[in-house]
Amino acid sequence: MCTVYCLSMQCVEWPLKYPEAYAALGLRLPHGILLHGPPGCAKTSLVRAAATSCHVNFLAISGAQLYSPYLGEAEKKTAEVLCIVNCIQIRTESYNQV
Repeated sequence: MCTVYCLSMQCVEWPLKYPEAYAALGLRLPHGILLHGPPGCAKTSLVRAAATSCHVNFLAISGAQLYSPYLGEAEKKTAEVLCIVNCIQIRTESYNQV
């Protein structure tokens, strides 16, 4: 039986490390994965480890950082985060408590 680590390698690390193999086989690269579970079950740690293993940047964002009670402020903060992601080409993002 494959563990969570094995599945994360197949879904996250392999497409980043071996894109030519995916192209040769005619496979589409996955757009990402969704991890869910209760707080404290190491979702962020797993993604952080995968990003480190692949030598890519990682940005962790919590829902509290994006939330604002004022109209349009949450959208503005989200646009700022996406601008940062595009500017420095972060390949791995983690949204906590959204």
